[in-house]
Amino acid sequence: MQNREKYLTHLQVSFRKYHLMTDSSEQENAKIHIQGLMEAGKIFGISFAELQNIVTQEKTNIDAFKEYFSVDEVLDIPTSIRKHYCNS
Repeated sequence: MQNREKYLTHLQVSFRKYHLMTDSSEQENAKIHIQGLMEAGKIFGISFAELQNIVTQEKTNIDAFKEYFSVDEVLDIPTSIRKHYCNS
């Protein structure tokens, strides 16, 4: 179970970084990486619905913070604070 949690955390962080990138070539490479991670989710028995939920949640969190902070500032805010802020 620990590997599953590490995988999910890595996916969330990768998606967050991808969404905040400004360089299109870096973004394309990150997109390919995330697609591979999504495919690898099958190894851990993660359903498509779970993956979609993570992607949607991360996108919502990022969009909420982009309204108030720059890209670099968003990455500096701890995940637990971002999640608390976006879910309240």
